[in-house]
Amino acid sequence: MNINDMYQSNSDYLKAEQLPPGREVGVTISGYELIELDNKKKVLLKFQGKEKGLVLNKTNAVAISHVYGPDCNLWAGQPLFLFSTKVDYAGQMVDAIRVRVPLQAATDDDNIPGFD
Repeated sequence: MNINDMYQSNSDYLKAEQLPPGREVGVTISGYELIELDNKKKVLLKFQGKEKGLVLNKTNAVAISHVYGPDCNLWAGQPLFLFSTKVDYAGQMVDAIRVRVPLQAATDDDNIPGFD
């Protein structure tokens, strides 16, 4: 018996344990939806070709907005990497999903002050 089958989640939302361990998964944002979860408004990020969406926590929302801007309406079509990692939550290490925005390729004309 596979223990993961015993405790499989039927949630409509992506869970950390559903991502392959030690790997990033590339996705493209298709849009978002505002949902109510635990009596709070949350952003549900949706992806092209994927059934489940990712409920954004503040850490992931800030990471995305740092590169793509704070307006969720402008995130559609943008690439993103998802991965599972351990984080400290209430004094315990738990699995969590984190996001990484792909790096843009450097060009010769990048002018970085103090980096000559």
